[in-house]
Amino acid sequence: MSGGANKGAYTAGVIHGLSHLLNGTDGDYDVVSGVSAGSLNAAGMAMWPLGKPKEMADWLLNFARNLNQGMVFQMWPGGLEQGLLDESGIVDSTPLLNMLTETMGILGGIVQRKIVVAAVDVETGEYVTFTEQNSSPSELPQRCVASSSIPFAFPHQNINGRIFMDGGTVWNTNVVSAIERCREQVDDDS
Repeated sequence: MSGGANKGAYTAGVIHGLSHLLNGTDGDYDVVSGVSAGSLNAAGMAMWPLGKPKEMADWLLNFARNLNQGMVFQMWPGGLEQGLLDESGIVDSTPLLNMLTETMGILGGIVQRKIVVAAVDVETGEYVTFTEQNSSPSELPQRCVASSSIPFAFPHQNINGRIFMDGGTVWNTNVVSAIERCREQVDDDS
């Protein structure tokens, strides 16, 4: 799922439509991949067990419909001046981290399917993928915030001593990593 702010809501609608048009579990996805706004959808979808594609899609569409600015960012106590002079982003994305942490907890806090979200290392430009294998469920919300940290708007995220920003600055739709995760699934099943 790609980034692009409102494209996250659009993607939720597409997934909802597909899940309700396909028969049975044909709308299930073993692997979900998201970048920037798409990482939020991927994280929510990853919390749902396989076998409930319509329920997952209904939840995802409701999540997109109810997401609002106050759930994503707030002004710094020092206003724009603080954001421009003292922070790496003009607004504070702490509400997004808190909302994702709470939402994933409500959904059970267990990653139920393979997931890939991506962010960019600010210092090296490396495109870094985070998966259920290299990130715990409690770490996944910050990885999604990192993937969504639009340069100059949202602050960078410090993860294990590395500074990350929006993955969409390098690659906005990470299909390759999703396919690689599918191949791993096939290899594991063999």
